[in-house]
Amino acid sequence: MIDLNRIGKKVIEFLKEPLIYIVIICVLMQIFLYSTVAPHTVTPDGTTYMRASEAVAEGSVDAARTPVYPIFINVAKTLFGQDNIYDNIVFMQKIVFVMAIVLFYYSIKEITKNKIMLIVFTIIFGISPYIIFWNTTILTETLSVFEAVLLGLLTLKYIKKPTRIKTVSIWGTIFLMVMTRPSFIYVVPIFILFWALRFIANKEEFKQNITATISCAVCVLLILGYCSVMKKTHGEFGITSISYVNQIVSAVDSKSYKNGDNEEIILKIDEVVGERKEQKASWDALNRLKEEYSDDEIKEFASNSIKNSKRHYIRYLVNKTIYVGYLDMGISYVEHKDYVLTDYQNINNYNYVGHMTMPINFATLYIFMAISIIYLIYNLFKNKKINWYIAFFAVMITANIFTLIVGAPFEPERLFLASIGYVLLLIIYTIDKINYGGKNNEKTDL
Repeated sequence: MIDLNRIGKKVIEFLKEPLIYIVIICVLMQIFLYSTVAPHTVTPDGTTYMRASEAVAEGSVDAARTPVYPIFINVAKTLFGQDNIYDNIVFMQKIVFVMAIVLFYYSIKEITKNKIMLIVFTIIFGISPYIIFWNTTILTETLSVFEAVLLGLLTLKYIKKPTRIKTVSIWGTIFLMVMTRPSFIYVVPIFILFWALRFIANKEEFKQNITATISCAVCVLLILGYCSVMKKTHGEFGITSISYVNQIVSAVDSKSYKNGDNEEIILKIDEVVGERKEQKASWDALNRLKEEYSDDEIKEFASNSIKNSKRHYIRYLVNKTIYVGYLDMGISYVEHKDYVLTDYQNINNYNYVGHMTMPINFATLYIFMAISIIYLIYNLFKNKKINWYIAFFAVMITANIFTLIVGAPFEPERLFLASIGYVLLLIIYTIDKINYGGKNNEKTDL
């Protein structure tokens, strides 16, 4: 017999959950906002992912792009066909992001019982132009946001109640992240350190720690195996075969190339760059070099240039850190439809709206991370405890900032997108800790 009373109670409990109404509000706002911009945006990088999807469909690996997003594209082709493929990819990305909102909601529930913060911050995450408009772009951003939020939820759940299935899920998610965007490789050493500390601080988690060791080994071996396939297919042992690109662009931007060991290459870069200040100049120089030199020659030149210009390059990184500090932690590249300029004058600049929903720049993040790290060190030495929540958020955010400053020559706001959720969660946790002394949390210090 079907217990109708029990089913009725379950339905009533579900309808009482704020999540369903939050999702409805976010989706309705997204539908409106999406209607004011182009249905999709295809960047030069987006075209390379489309090309990579063809290689993956043939059972090969692409030189420049890891396989997760190309597979995602192929799923869209399988489900909807080749017609309107960009719109179909965007539709799937919008669905994935709604799932990310749900995961983010439950992440907040792991760190606070305050319903006001739960509702407000979930809605901010679900409607901010800094986040949602990336769903209309043919890039990995939507998947990266989803994976980062999933990793955060799994980690928070593990901190509260460690289990082996959570351990395996965390390492599986990390592998997925690296195969979506190679820059996520920094997450691997972070979680190796995480479990090394758990080995020391939490002896009772022996079974989970053993599972973590095995899962970590499998993840690393899979990544190395992929690198081996890249070596066999494209002659470069790495997650991609074009890892030198950011390095040569940074060498040109910093003028370190002038200290390189190949006068001919230096002259060719000078011809292209001259007195130009725009970012495009560095990429034009790279394209010119690729016409006449092999990848190995360019890679060696870039490496030597930076090596021979250590002080100059460090000064460049310091100046870049200062420059990035003035930038908002998010950005929106979309353009409005023509009618928006007349019908919706108050929201004709979505970067302004993004700043209103998240008024945080990188300088603020520098300060916030410094305070968090000082607190962690103080708490460790005074109380012999690690606040795992703050440690997780602060290390992930700081590592992303370091990566986008040192490892990427441009678009810091886009590259930080996946960490915006961690920033919001750290803010929520800090507010909760100050207001309630951490009583809304369990097992934050171990």
